[in-house]
Amino acid sequence: MKDDGSIKLVKSAIRTLSLFSVFAEARRPLSLGELAEAMDAPKSSCYELIQTLVHLGYIFVIEEGKSYYPSRRLYELAEKINAFNPIKQKIEDRLKNLRDQTGETVFIGRLQGNRVIYTEVFDGTHTIRYSARSGDIKTVHASALGKALLSSLDEDAQNKLISELKLVRYSDNTITKKSALKENLAQCREQGVYTSIGEHLPDVMGIAYPIKVQGYQLAIGMAGPIPRMQQNLAAYSRALLGAVEDIQR
Repeated sequence: MKDDGSIKLVKSAIRTLSLFSVFAEARRPLSLGELAEAMDAPKSSCYELIQTLVHLGYIFVIEEGKSYYPSRRLYELAEKINAFNPIKQKIEDRLKNLRDQTGETVFIGRLQGNRVIYTEVFDGTHTIRYSARSGDIKTVHASALGKALLSSLDEDAQNKLISELKLVRYSDNTITKKSALKENLAQCREQGVYTSIGEHLPDVMGIAYPIKVQGYQLAIGMAGPIPRMQQNLAAYSRALLGAVEDIQR
């Protein structure tokens, strides 16, 4: 089997990965017939593949061979691989460097439905600093990270998400009108970074910028007390954009 006449593809490898993709899509045990149909492959070939994976511990048998499902072995293997992911390590090292350079709390996150989740947080070194944890959930409209992620969407997706948002007021500075949110996004785009100035917590300012890593849309940001953030905004913005450029190289 060849691709563009230059790369020789291994059919058994493709079939093995397709098998796990079918399970991921179905999210339930499947019979041999269901697997063969989903993979558009002969039952005999599927049976041989499944028995090999059963022998290796990647598939377990349910109901005396009536159906099959992946074991945790593939997940555990993937976790070990990901623990030493060079791209992940590069991002973490660069964000730690950004934290050390500015002294502010630095974080990276992604959209989760119509909210934002912090996936990594590196605490600032200043005595008075913004405090957050990995796994924290933030609103889109009142956070710099949320605005940066919102800006990364195409126009239709952005409009759809904004239409679904409830613009809860957290402080006097919170944007509570959808037209004003769109105007703010345009202003942030012009200034080069996305900001939130006392819009969720009245004394905290955040800046952020979107970044795509291995096909995943993320955003990197930092936050701290408003006076210090405003005083250092130009330097912090350059440092943030420099980190984004370094990661994307």
